[in-house]
Amino acid sequence: MAQYEAILSTDTTDLPSGSPEQDMQLEETTPPPPGHYGSFREADAVSLPHADTDFEPALLKTAHEENVSGKSQPPGPIPWSKYPKHRWWHKIGLLGLITLMAGTLVILASCAILVFLWKGAQTARDRGEPAKFWQTIVFRDMATKVITICSAAIRVSIGLHISLVAAAVAALMLETTGTRFCDIAAVSIQRASGTSPYTILPASLRVTRLSILGVLHASIIILETSILVASTFTSTILLTDLKNVNIAPSANWRFGEMKSGNVVSTAEIADTGNTYRVLLPYMKEESRTTLEHYSGPGLVGNFRTVCFSPSLERIRFGLTASKSGFQTELDIRSTKNGPEFLKNWSDSRFTFYAQLPTKWNESDRATLPLSLANNFHAGPRGDLGLQDPLSGRNFTFIPLMLLKSSPILLRGFGHLDLGGETDESEAMDKIDQLKGLKTNMDGRWTTASLKNGTQVLSATLCFVADNAPELYEITMTGMTIPSEPTVEWQRNGTSKSINDGAKKLCSYPSAVGVLAPRRWAMINYKDLYEEDCIAWWAANAVHVSLIQDILRITGDPALAIQALAFRFHSMIFYDSIAEFDLYKPVTTISSVEMLIPVRWTGLAVVLSLVLVHLLLLCSTMVLFQLKTRASGLGNAWQAIAQVVSTETRAVVEEASAVRDKEVEAWARSSGVSRRSYAVSMSDVRNRMEIMERKL
Repeated sequence: MAQYEAILSTDTTDLPSGSPEQDMQLEETTPPPPGHYGSFREADAVSLPHADTDFEPALLKTAHEENVSGKSQPPGPIPWSKYPKHRWWHKIGLLGLITLMAGTLVILASCAILVFLWKGAQTARDRGEPAKFWQTIVFRDMATKVITICSAAIRVSIGLHISLVAAAVAALMLETTGTRFCDIAAVSIQRASGTSPYTILPASLRVTRLSILGVLHASIIILETSILVASTFTSTILLTDLKNVNIAPSANWRFGEMKSGNVVSTAEIADTGNTYRVLLPYMKEESRTTLEHYSGPGLVGNFRTVCFSPSLERIRFGLTASKSGFQTELDIRSTKNGPEFLKNWSDSRFTFYAQLPTKWNESDRATLPLSLANNFHAGPRGDLGLQDPLSGRNFTFIPLMLLKSSPILLRGFGHLDLGGETDESEAMDKIDQLKGLKTNMDGRWTTASLKNGTQVLSATLCFVADNAPELYEITMTGMTIPSEPTVEWQRNGTSKSINDGAKKLCSYPSAVGVLAPRRWAMINYKDLYEEDCIAWWAANAVHVSLIQDILRITGDPALAIQALAFRFHSMIFYDSIAEFDLYKPVTTISSVEMLIPVRWTGLAVVLSLVLVHLLLLCSTMVLFQLKTRASGLGNAWQAIAQVVSTETRAVVEEASAVRDKEVEAWARSSGVSRRSYAVSMSDVRNRMEIMERKL
């Protein structure tokens, strides 16, 4: 094998004044003929096959450097403190800064828009009023478009960020943990191109055993690769939260309401004040639920209701009642303790008749034993001297009394079959024990008690406005509602026979607004009426739930009686609407069923991916600034120049016509494939280059 000797060149290259290379004696080699090449360091020689050539593989000499004193020493890295320092924005580069800042802003803005869209949908589902911008997006059918655009913006920004992260991790690998010989070129080029984390993922896995930093680098690449794959499906993930909400059918009626005046209830008097309500002239529920604006004629009525504690003069009980209660007759002596406008009735006497409940489910705390008493002879009064502010007409009021039984009636009479199989004398003996009741006014209720203080019943006297509604030009606005409230029917145990003396109809979990029934059919005749001169019947179960729920939630009897009176008005209105023959032009705005977010699952997944990505991005950039000195992102010539060193020069010169697999095979055969190489500042050549990293 032919050899050649290095000669000391007398020529010098044009170098800047003061550069280290200008003062050093360099050793040059003259290119030998293409037949045979020799090297003084045969242990470090490389042999690479030439593509499409037949001559013997070349052996390239690795150059030796000499220091100023002429004494030969192996090249090595200089201390970290002597590395040249660069400003942090120079290391990232202008393009990297734009990618970092603009991408982050786009991601945050897109996430904010998505949260705004989801939050507005929740507000709309809760019957609130979302922002105008949200309404513009949804009602113009742009929700899916906005979601698609935001997800695309997030996906593109994350992809650009990940390319920056991949470049930073490549720089960290070359300057901290190092990389295998066969990966030097790919990892170094990644610092300049930052294409994707896939290219350096195998390289990062090969050095995970070297140090904790190696594990950290591989983890960052794996996580960012997973995020990059998952971000492809952000649009699909977000769209899974969208749904067309189906509106369940019901038979309730939406209405408009306006309050005027400054009437305030007190502890003794419950007064709803002037409450004007108007029903929507539409028979179809969809027309009412989707209505957001109405301008035109409407029947407006005042449903003012006042309740206070009555002055009871006499209470009598009788047997002419149903099996679950007995007849009660109450005389009202005066209404002086009521509101001022009832002074014309202050000396009037009223007699109310009611069926006082004696049987109910005491364990059901949500159900109150209530009864509504009326006065057949009082009738509405219009001479109270009180005028309706809207119409200017005198108010007419109807008196009603709401009664509530006490547990003593359940324990004393609950086992009896009043008016049935129970002996009349036994029942009368029980009733005689209720004579001589003492009354006491307690807030809005008057209680009647035995001499020993045991409460028997409580009563409140209510006056309901009875003015006929009048036609007005009105304007109503309100948000679309999913549906009008419905009654939730639920069997509460098994029904008992008539002989058991108890009947469990239904339980009503909640009252939202004003509840209404699906149909107004009465209960069977045999369950409602008794064979007596007075016909007693149970109220419709939905009417019962209406008063029960409002009274239990608010404790205000005026609101409960007002809701019942308005319910009767609504029944009459919609029962007669087919006979109305007045036609007027109206202006309406109605909504339609739209596709909006109905849950937060998909958005939570996307936001979690974004949060993890931003944390990885920030941590990687911080590590890049702290742990690297020789790398600048996006600098292609720097990445190429640092690969060329005494360790790789021969491969660089001979690899122009070979594949990476052939270089990898040579590295394994020559024993350098398991070594770790990193970019360091050479103390001999005084340049940043690839050097073997001593473990």
